[in-house]
Amino acid sequence: MRSAPSLVTAAAISALVVTSASQATAEVTLDWSGFVSAAYSFNIDEPANGENAGRIFDTEDNTFTVPLAELAVTGGVDDGPSFNIVLNYGDVAGKIHSTGLDGGEDFDLQQANVSYKGFTFGKFATLIGAEVIESPANMNYSRSWLFGLAIPFTHTGLMYQTEVGGIGLAAAIVNGWDNFDDNNDSKSFMGQVAVPLGEKGSVSVQGIYGAEKDDNESDMKGVIDVVATFSPSDGIDLMFNADYGKEENGISANEDAEWWGVAAYIDAMITDSFGVATRAEFFSDRADGALGSDAWEVTVTGHQAYGDNALARLEVRYDQAAADVFMDGDGKAQDDQITLAGELIFTFP
Repeated sequence: MRSAPSLVTAAAISALVVTSASQATAEVTLDWSGFVSAAYSFNIDEPANGENAGRIFDTEDNTFTVPLAELAVTGGVDDGPSFNIVLNYGDVAGKIHSTGLDGGEDFDLQQANVSYKGFTFGKFATLIGAEVIESPANMNYSRSWLFGLAIPFTHTGLMYQTEVGGIGLAAAIVNGWDNFDDNNDSKSFMGQVAVPLGEKGSVSVQGIYGAEKDDNESDMKGVIDVVATFSPSDGIDLMFNADYGKEENGISANEDAEWWGVAAYIDAMITDSFGVATRAEFFSDRADGALGSDAWEVTVTGHQAYGDNALARLEVRYDQAAADVFMDGDGKAQDDQITLAGELIFTFP
């Protein structure tokens, strides 16, 4: 139903009103936050089509953009239900937009859900992956192929999260990958196990499995994802991500689609406010066609904080593929590309 976003929001507000009315001493608490990002990207090869091939959000060459402006509003009642609404505007919003959800090309209702006693009902961000939609929470400006080509962005459904003996557990039944309206009569199942490694790290395994094709309940698609983090000392953060995915008959009636990859990250603070983050990644997608080739990339991002609310980044990235999937200035295919990028982020309040 295309009116469901308003219904989800109405349900959240109604639940809070009912709870507040039944508990004379209960008060509804509201909180809000957000950020605005501006960026510029330049491809050294100046591709004839003006596009950075294979990129996720930074697809436009030699262009100033507003990748994302986000407003998040949360509210709840002590020991009662709570709600979460995340609104997105900008280039990123159109690229993560869920199938079946109303909205303009540059607007997205990224999240709209109600939570109570560990259950979350509505639209929420995926549990899968090391990187996230929000740029301030990532080490680099550009996104990895594992984030953009191997996993979903959001889900609509029901999720339960809990903790047992310090181990985080989650299970969800959802419409599918980035589907607000289900495109078939089958649901997908998502789960997560997160284990802390003392006070300095953690490792989690998450996955999703289900039928994702239109009007097709028999061809299954699944991904298993591993994320590990470790901070050996103050100012040094390490992260590792690995994915393996497969879809039955994803290429043709008799050929499955298969993809996998690994990425390693290190973010080192040089001073209290300046640091350098590096990502090295390999991604194999010879069959699925998203890249159409084995490929690897190295990204180096310098980041300078200005107080608690402003962040500036400068980035250089080198991509190379086994096949000629990139483009030069004459429109000829080639096997590599180099991009430079700058980003400014302001968070509030």
